[in-house]
Amino acid sequence: MRKRDNFIMVAKELLVPNPLVYSDLQKYIWIDATHEEHADAQRLFDYMLKREIYIDGFATTAESLINLKMFHKKIVDISTLNNETSVVFYDPYFKSQDVDKEANGRHRARVLNSDFQGNNIVIWGAGITGECACKILYQNGIGVRYFVDSNKELEGTIKCGLPVYTPDKIEQPAEQITIIEALEKWKKLDETICNKYGERFYLSLENTLWDRIACIVNGVKKDIFCLQKFSMFNYFEDKKVYIYGNGDVERKFAKYLKLLDYNFHGFLIDGTESMKENDEYPVKPVKEIIHEDNYYIWVYDKNMAWQLNELGLCCVKDYIVNGYFHDTTIKRQDRLDMNLGHTYLAESKYEGIIIHGEEKEGDYKIAILGNSATDGALLSVKSWPEILYEELGKEGVTVYNAGVGGYTSAQELIHMIRDVLLLEPDMIIVYDSYTELNINTKYPFAFSSAKKVLYSGVESKKDYFDTWLSNIRSMYAIAHERGIRFFSFCQPWISSKKDKTIKEKNMLISQRAYWINLQVKESFREHIRERESLPEYIYDLSHIFDGKDVYIDDTGHVWETGNRIIAEEIKKIILPL
Repeated sequence: MRKRDNFIMVAKELLVPNPLVYSDLQKYIWIDATHEEHADAQRLFDYMLKREIYIDGFATTAESLINLKMFHKKIVDISTLNNETSVVFYDPYFKSQDVDKEANGRHRARVLNSDFQGNNIVIWGAGITGECACKILYQNGIGVRYFVDSNKELEGTIKCGLPVYTPDKIEQPAEQITIIEALEKWKKLDETICNKYGERFYLSLENTLWDRIACIVNGVKKDIFCLQKFSMFNYFEDKKVYIYGNGDVERKFAKYLKLLDYNFHGFLIDGTESMKENDEYPVKPVKEIIHEDNYYIWVYDKNMAWQLNELGLCCVKDYIVNGYFHDTTIKRQDRLDMNLGHTYLAESKYEGIIIHGEEKEGDYKIAILGNSATDGALLSVKSWPEILYEELGKEGVTVYNAGVGGYTSAQELIHMIRDVLLLEPDMIIVYDSYTELNINTKYPFAFSSAKKVLYSGVESKKDYFDTWLSNIRSMYAIAHERGIRFFSFCQPWISSKKDKTIKEKNMLISQRAYWINLQVKESFREHIRERESLPEYIYDLSHIFDGKDVYIDDTGHVWETGNRIIAEEIKKIILPL
């Protein structure tokens, strides 16, 4: 490792992988049905994957998890494992508490770095990470002198029975000390103190699922994927997976496909890239893919998608572009919006609105509001508003699809007032609920994409459901006062679906643990059932996908068969009126 003035330039990890991780034993990660241990298992798997360490699966005693898959790895009954040929890891250090808890029959995935000598230790950072570092060291029989923290308000306080000082306490140490950088921004700190202190180690407790796995190409960092958005991998299930392209990023991704046990079949090239001989994986011209069946293609560069379309392939259905869940070949330009945070410009004369029909004078006009489950310029499959337009017979009807991906009911309310009412619709339909979980319930009109907004509004006391209900009532009142028919439909959530398929359970369990917990807790299906009465213009469609396999991913998007079910259900209600 390079040195400057006899000091190591980069701090070392305080905790490193257990040597058993590199053994020939079958390796499993402990998982339990509790929210906390589920989250820890996800973090540990992410930690191993980033280091390209192969994990055979997960192990549990929870019957509800056995034989499911998380991150495409099977969850097995721990009692069926042979202790002589397999090892089960856990990592208590991801949590700030109970780091000294023992786990019978399991092994710690991380241990103290063998380079750590433990002389004159000072922990830099008096937050929860510093507290965790102190507990780890005490657990290993190593004492700490004191804490330092740049927050002057903490000076003179006590942490873990030790005093907290400001950094000037160690600016001119009388003896050599070892610094533990125990804070999430440890890299920034390390850059500033690397010339002062030679023995430096760092500890980070940040949620690794937020970190993207990257590849360095010509000195430039190229993000590839992160397990937080594992839904992209759902498309690869039971398919022969191909990668379009043959560069460094594509080859890096191929390694992860193998680590995740996907059926990787090779690289596709278009003639501009070299077909390397004696390659580890097959390489063949992209045109040959039309002779294959049961395959799926991953593309890193969205500019390469056009050739796949020319071969008759369809985005999302046959291939996916990294980082996008929608069809990148649709002519759509995302735009900032001073009132709504964001909108889009597509092949329509109205921003954020797709028109089905001719807008002829005398047409019965239906305007539809919603989120990405309604958005007509996201996926290559027909949206349910387009199908509804066709089902209504087209003649004499114009349908305005004003659904925009990511919109909450608060944005829909503003979109309705500012844009939809000017279209003078005869009927307004709202189809939503899922994206309500993305709001800050205290400030539901402080849209996350409008980051430059200085004032968030008066603080709300409502929860997710009541915030949604309040906005729906406001939309109804505005429409009713103008003589416009109004309907609100509560969309189904995969998390509240009855009799989920194994595939759907696997989708959900691979989501971030806290997000699953939030979905189950705040399911509108449960909220609606608990209410004694709701306004007559609100209809619950939470049940319409029970017993049906229609979901594209774990966020609620469905294939065209699902959109047809939505359109049919809504038509039954609005057609008589």
